[in-house]
Amino acid sequence: MQIRKKNKHMLRKIENFYCHLIGWNPEILAECSEASFALMKKYVSAIFILSLLWGTIGYCFAEKYLGFDDSVYGILGKLLITIAFIFIIIAIERQIILTFGKLKTLGFFRIILALLMAILGATIFDQIIFENDIKMQMNFQKEKKVENLIPTRLKQFREELEEKQSAIIKLTSERDSLLTNIAQYPTIHHTEYEKVKRYIKDNRNGEAIYDEQLKPKVVYEPNGNIERTKNLDKDIQILHSQCDTLRMSMREVRSLAKEEIDKSPIGFIDELIAMKEVIFQNEIAILFYFILFTFLVCLEMLVLVSHGDGQCEYTTRIIALEKSRIENINKSKYTIDPQ
Repeated sequence: MQIRKKNKHMLRKIENFYCHLIGWNPEILAECSEASFALMKKYVSAIFILSLLWGTIGYCFAEKYLGFDDSVYGILGKLLITIAFIFIIIAIERQIILTFGKLKTLGFFRIILALLMAILGATIFDQIIFENDIKMQMNFQKEKKVENLIPTRLKQFREELEEKQSAIIKLTSERDSLLTNIAQYPTIHHTEYEKVKRYIKDNRNGEAIYDEQLKPKVVYEPNGNIERTKNLDKDIQILHSQCDTLRMSMREVRSLAKEEIDKSPIGFIDELIAMKEVIFQNEIAILFYFILFTFLVCLEMLVLVSHGDGQCEYTTRIIALEKSRIENINKSKYTIDPQ
């Protein structure tokens, strides 16, 4: 007897949990027939299936696109995203379950949402299932990007090389002119004047009186262009070194372009393009995507199909209680207090 009581008590707790999950009142449901209990279990089963589906999609989405790793914080982040996806799908389905009667606009909206969610789910699952094929396609796309980048980089290298060669010619011409000037005038002289004191006589106090005069002095210095030619030689040497680097880059342009493409991050759009190429170039892949998409649409429609016309004993009781309360409220408005 105690075991039966425990089992009944446990069963009642489970049913209460199911009711809270779908938004039903367990006290009203307890007065209904087995058909209402069966409908409740259908709703709960559908929500469990969708929660499992979208929990998996949320986990994969967080791992693949949100950058969560396998560290403690990464796993915690993935679990939070999974829970968020589950709460969202439960909230959506409760909109259907808690609508009594025919759905009309809400039903049409749920069908559109089911199609969009099926596309999103199929896309994420296909990126996992066709992961190796997508990687191969992305490598092929990278090679195409490399081939397209090579002419651009070659043109850029040639323009830079021509610019530096022109600079070398200009600086070399300037240096040659300076060397010619140095050959003609190795030194440059100019006159400087220095003050010289000349004794004149002593004054009455016996102090010497001096007279200052400016004495010219010729100073010879190396031609200032010699230092300029040294600086020009350094600049020309640097430009020659840069030209050699550019010529080497032109010879290794493919490896440089490939390195540049490899460093660029892979985006969500790149993966979608690669997945589209993988799927729509193969009839079997198209068929598989269509089957997966149809399967997800059917799962998304479980609650909607289970709802039907929305009529059962539970909903009838809810509607009857609502009508009764509205009538009582209306009557109370027109009831005159005898006092």
